[in-house]
Amino acid sequence: DWMSDILHQFSISYRDIQTAIFIDGPGAYTGLRVGATILNMLRLTYPITIRAVSSSVAYAAVIPDSVGFFGMVLPGSRGCVFVRFFSNVNGVLEAVSDGKMMGVDVFQRLIMDSFSQVPFFGVLDDKLAKMMGQVTINYTKISFDYARFLRRVRHDQIGLFHIKDWIYPRYQRGAVYTNVKGEMK
Repeated sequence: DWMSDILHQFSISYRDIQTAIFIDGPGAYTGLRVGATILNMLRLTYPITIRAVSSSVAYAAVIPDSVGFFGMVLPGSRGCVFVRFFSNVNGVLEAVSDGKMMGVDVFQRLIMDSFSQVPFFGVLDDKLAKMMGQVTINYTKISFDYARFLRRVRHDQIGLFHIKDWIYPRYQRGAVYTNVKGEMK
């Protein structure tokens, strides 16, 4: 299986895993549920601590320390974008707003009215980037840098929350929540 291949690549076993980081959304519902299920299964078998972070925070963690205030924009469903603002002071990343899903037209007005000088980073697909191209925006497409993300996690430079009893994709509607024993809540 693919997980065994990855563990073999790094010469470790399942028993060597002490902490797992779960990126809990926003994101594709099926992918989040599969990830949550795999981690729950591992936690039932091995003494693994699971910590979670939102995808906006995970992507924001890879932005260079030299960028002070910035926005993250991620693709949402049906032509919407997910927007969240961050402060990056002295290498410590802090979310300064809650994330918000909005239509591209609302996002364009937000940029024109209040945030035209703010740099935005994200992973928008070409279609959304083209739709947003109708307004002047300081936007840089990024890719996820696992090494930088993990360095910031190790140095407590981003906020992870500890999950004790259950894990679920918290931004998705209609999710069935289960605790560690698999009982439905």
